[in-house]
Amino acid sequence: MVFLNKCDLVDDEELLELVEMEVRELLSTYDFPGDDTPVIRGSALKALEGDAGEYGEKSVLDL
Repeated sequence: MVFLNKCDLVDDEELLELVEMEVRELLSTYDFPGDDTPVIRGSALKALEGDAGEYGEKSVLDL
């Protein structure tokens, strides 16, 4: 499982998708199941602050 942190700072959805694709490629390069690995987008800081939004507590609970 991969947690992409600081997603709250990025406004461009395409950029987040690009980062996720690159992480999956790196996982595959090192013989991990990149295509099958769950990727959770979130913000650890937002979760600590109690933010109930998409990148806050929900993302950490999805882990």
